Amino acid sequence: LQQVGNTPTRIGDLWIETGKRKECAYTWDMNRNTNVFLSI
Repeated sequence: LQQVGNTPTRIGDLWIETGKRKECAYTWDMNRNTNVFLSI
């Protein structure tokens, strides 16, 4: 993102904003990911 000018200042990463908990780092954990239906 930095190469293309970064993201607008009002847009942030929710994972970073909430403390970067390691157990929440990866969205491909199908046991925890409740939005799996969006990728079908």
